[in-house]
Amino acid sequence: IEVSSNLKLSQNISKTWADNLLQASYASNLHLERMLASLNVAYSLLEKGESIKASKAKQNIISTLALELLDKLLQQTSLEKDKLRILKMSSKWVDKSLRVLDINEQGSRAFKLADQNKSVLLFQATKSEAAYKLGNLPDSLVRSDKKMHKKQAILQAKLVEKRPKTEKDSLRNELNKVNQNIDDFLTMLKKDYPKYYQLKHQRLTTKVEDIQALLDDKTVLIEYLISDSSIHVFKVDKNEVLWHSQALDKEELNRNIKSLHQALSDYELIIKDKKKAYSNYTEKAHWFYQNLLEAVLKETEGIKNLVIVTDGALGHLPFETFLVEPAPEAFINYSQLHYLIKDYTISYNYSATLWKENKEAPSAQNNGQILGLAANYKIHLDSSMMNVRLPTDQWIRARLIPLPAARKEVEALQEIYQGFFAFDSLASEKTVKTKAADFAVLHFAAHGILNRKRPILSSLAFTEDNDSIESNFLQTHEISKMELKADLVVLSACETGYGKFETGNGIASLARSFMYAGAPSLIVSLWQVNDNATAEIMKNLYANLAAGMNKDEALRQAKLQYLKSADRFAVHPAFWSSFIMMGKTQSVSIKTKADMPWGILGGLALLTVGLGGLVIMKRRKKE
Repeated sequence: IEVSSNLKLSQNISKTWADNLLQASYASNLHLERMLASLNVAYSLLEKGESIKASKAKQNIISTLALELLDKLLQQTSLEKDKLRILKMSSKWVDKSLRVLDINEQGSRAFKLADQNKSVLLFQATKSEAAYKLGNLPDSLVRSDKKMHKKQAILQAKLVEKRPKTEKDSLRNELNKVNQNIDDFLTMLKKDYPKYYQLKHQRLTTKVEDIQALLDDKTVLIEYLISDSSIHVFKVDKNEVLWHSQALDKEELNRNIKSLHQALSDYELIIKDKKKAYSNYTEKAHWFYQNLLEAVLKETEGIKNLVIVTDGALGHLPFETFLVEPAPEAFINYSQLHYLIKDYTISYNYSATLWKENKEAPSAQNNGQILGLAANYKIHLDSSMMNVRLPTDQWIRARLIPLPAARKEVEALQEIYQGFFAFDSLASEKTVKTKAADFAVLHFAAHGILNRKRPILSSLAFTEDNDSIESNFLQTHEISKMELKADLVVLSACETGYGKFETGNGIASLARSFMYAGAPSLIVSLWQVNDNATAEIMKNLYANLAAGMNKDEALRQAKLQYLKSADRFAVHPAFWSSFIMMGKTQSVSIKTKADMPWGILGGLALLTVGLGGLVIMKRRKKE
């Protein structure tokens, strides 16, 4: 069907017409994509015809149809790279849809559209376990499904590593076979287990009413959507949806994000040029409050909690540092500035739909203890094992500097809390894989390696124990296939929440891989962190958690406690604001040694991950 050449735009576009095209039988995905291209032409032609009101009504029908066709295309696609391409197309149609909606009357519709394209693949992954159970899928098929997808992820990771051409050709052939097996398996499931197939592949979008029902009187959800020329901000509380939109060039926004992130992470400038560091930070921090929050918060009263759903590179910023009031031009003590954190407790989520699902999910059944590992990089690979490790892995490990504070962090917490604490060769990838499923909190003291170009290869580097199977680089694809029951994963140190933004699927980071594995809550960092500040904040964080505070409030209070006690340049937000809390905010029960019968050993550990660029970031900054 060639919409561009045969459709009489003034007459034929209607709900009935759209329903017919949606139900039509398309010979292949290529035909579906051709239809989408035709719809794009029709949408553009309408901008040049009829009255504005009539054109917008028809454009709304076209964009709604396009999104439903893309949803159909997504359900028929198995490869992640193809899904991401479809989600990118879908995002463009969401933008087209928002352009023709009434900002005063259709806020709920706009909010639903803005959210439906957020973290789609992550949401589908989190629904897998429920689909297995509710779809009555036999255990044997569940195991087959998991096995095939795990093998697919491993092969995809191996293909982006540096390997000989002949080996890569062999891997591609093997991956093609696995992909075909997955496609055949899906075809069988669709026919024999339609209930499971529908549960697993449905594109669930949450109604605004469902979100509002879960919000209390003191909490609002604020969601962002960035297009090339504007930014949309949605504020949802128990009673209304406020949609604010303003013209803002995407490139300008990204430059400002980069500038504020740089101002928050440039320790050298903070120490050497106090005046310039102050100006760089305060100017951008107030700009972001004015442009991203002021319009939706100025009439808000009695609100104490903000649930933030970011978009694009906004996920690289801690909103806690936004300045509610402009800072004096002359330098003052940073503790006196009006940070947003002084007014609100803030948590972050990948989408409103995930927030709802996460909030409604029952608490995990775990042992109430903490798994803590402190990696030791002074233990080296035996010469006899050199041929087992990839040359790239050996090169990276040779450059991993020792983390002397890591062991002290784990030992300090071990004195107070129950858990399993691993040091030296026991702090290995094998230990994580065999024990992580049982614990309430995971907290690792190790380096992290952030691969900016190939996020699938980002990893946590544990102690080299000369294992012949595990490389002791726990990569993101491996983390995502784990089955965790933890209430909280703490990734404190360098850039654990930082990564490449994937349209329709959020920021590809180590943090996100833990959510794929089932972790409902994470505490992560957005740049290199300071040793002393981290130790102080983590100590207070765990004390607050043990006292029964919600996770977001526990982190907020730990930061505020630090602000009161720090002095000189260490009060700069670079030292205390790197950590953000993502996901489910409900409190976590942590067993202390005081809870144990006399004579039983227990403990605790911190999880500290130092992330870097393609290779390794420097160890946490010193004051």
